[in-house]
Amino acid sequence: RVNLAVLLGNRGDFSAQRAVVEEGLKTRDDGRLRMLLGSNYAADGDRDRAREEFVRAARLDDKDAKPIIELARLDQTAGKLDDAKQRWDEALKRNPRAPEALAGKATSLENNGDREQAIRLYRESLAIDPRQSFARERLIKLLEAMKEPEEAAKLREAGEKLAPPASR
Repeated sequence: RVNLAVLLGNRGDFSAQRAVVEEGLKTRDDGRLRMLLGSNYAADGDRDRAREEFVRAARLDDKDAKPIIELARLDQTAGKLDDAKQRWDEALKRNPRAPEALAGKATSLENNGDREQAIRLYRESLAIDPRQSFARERLIKLLEAMKEPEEAAKLREAGEKLAPPASR
């Protein structure tokens, strides 16, 4: 069910994805299915129902950082920056090497004016997953603002090498 739901979501058939997930949840409660359902609701703009599903997913697996990361993103989007910061910390407790959580925590630090710590976490996040365009762009902007254009240029060049070739 999870694989089928992912495939349907990748194809953009979100109503079929939701039906597959809801049918699967009738047989057993599963954190991965709850995550997919939450993501489906978030894509539809129903943040309250998305939040409910991410909370359920987090309760089903207290080691998985993904539902907490999604909750932090919802909080951050809603402007609940203190709540988001707590969620990023919780996600990092669950998985200290979650690149999305490191980048999210870096954004919180950056918003609070702690540029040095933000830079450190963006770097750590990119060391784990160099394809993270968000972390790379934020780090480049910070480095440029702190008068480090050479390092910013190197990061930009590295990101261009990772980008897929432009389609013709």
